[in-house]
Amino acid sequence: MLTAGIILSIMVIPFIASVMRDVFEVVPAVLKESAYALGSTTWEVVWNVVLPYTKIGVVGGAGCCISS
Repeated sequence: MLTAGIILSIMVIPFIASVMRDVFEVVPAVLKESAYALGSTTWEVVWNVVLPYTKIGVVGGAGCCISS
């Protein structure tokens, strides 16, 4: 049973990655560029700009992947 769970979790990774890539592309470039212009690092841009903007998409994508 443990082996099946591990295999299924690995099989879902490409689906999760493709959904998350589509969600993250929705963020307007001007928001990211303005954060970089203010001196933010890549991690700060992702954490403070991209994730709050795409919160519903990330939760929906994760829920979709868990249910499949």
